[in-house]
Amino acid sequence: MLGTRIIFLILWIGLIISGQSTANNLHDQMIRTAVAPMIDDEIKNESAPKSKAGLQLSLVESQELPANITYRILPVETQPPKAREKKAASLLEPGLYELIVSVDKRETFRKKFIAFPDLQSSLRLSYAKDGGFALEQGIQLPQLKFKKSKRQVMPESYPVLEYLVALLQDEKAIQSLSVLVHTDSGGKEPSNIKLTQDRADEVVSYLKKKGVSAKRLLALGLGSSRPLVPNTSRENRLMNRRVEYVVETVQDKVLLGKAR
Repeated sequence: MLGTRIIFLILWIGLIISGQSTANNLHDQMIRTAVAPMIDDEIKNESAPKSKAGLQLSLVESQELPANITYRILPVETQPPKAREKKAASLLEPGLYELIVSVDKRETFRKKFIAFPDLQSSLRLSYAKDGGFALEQGIQLPQLKFKKSKRQVMPESYPVLEYLVALLQDEKAIQSLSVLVHTDSGGKEPSNIKLTQDRADEVVSYLKKKGVSAKRLLALGLGSSRPLVPNTSRENRLMNRRVEYVVETVQDKVLLGKAR
């Protein structure tokens, strides 16, 4: 089990949308205004311990993105998730929050997410005309190491898997965890997909053996279909060989409306 000391999160806000620069500035101002009430201006102590934890919000580019969007981020509860590190300077306290999106002053989308006390995570807000808004939360952990061209996880990566076990046991607000395994473009794609699926299955199998319910786990092998960078160098290929973790938070109500 992990410790019970509290660390607070630093909130980084990044907004990525298409369109004119004035629209970019407007959306950036809106999102900063939404978060401003949570910011403690008195936290300026340079001697305070630094934390790598944080939260990044990005809006995925979309030509169908509706105009006149505003955002709110509101705390859902006062009790934070179980903390695992010492206290540090912060802008956003750990806990359960809700992202609310309004279009033309009409509340259109709302969904909960967790601000974890010791993890850097990203919120990916996207929009499609047919499906409306969607929010995906990823958590960032040290990359797993696998045996070369094999499904087995190397022993030096077991602490990462043990951390995931403890996280899922501690945070009951996590409804599900998806394990997404990627590789570079070397080799034939059918082989790449099989290898990444085998590796994702291996990770999920480890978590299930440690007592995590299979209903909370999903394994996805994506081959080389989603590169972060072009596979043009050894360094880039290493970046594309990665494992990602997507968290779904328990929702008592979800507003997933479309913009009119």
